[in-house]
Amino acid sequence: MHHLDYRNLGHETYWWDVLVLSPAAHDWLIHGLLSGWKRPRQQKHYPNLPQRLAHNWGRLPCSLKMLLVAAIFVALGASLSSNHVFGGGLGALIFILVLWL
Repeated sequence: MHHLDYRNLGHETYWWDVLVLSPAAHDWLIHGLLSGWKRPRQQKHYPNLPQRLAHNWGRLPCSLKMLLVAAIFVALGASLSSNHVFGGGLGALIFILVLWL
């Protein structure tokens, strides 16, 4: 579990005040990689920008996350190909394959 906000301590709402994370994601990603391997009291600004972005990403509904990731794959496929329709379709196909794995 990772608290995003302590204002509702004891009356937290999942996915708004608290993210349910694996211990590895909590320790390695949130308090590791995104913080520069510093604990909150060691950081000059907590949460820092990467941590705030991860907090807000975690609050989004799963369906919206899937739409955003799909749009990124389609846009990347379209921008990397000379044929934008083919590239966008290729990006969508890669997204579907990644989703199934």
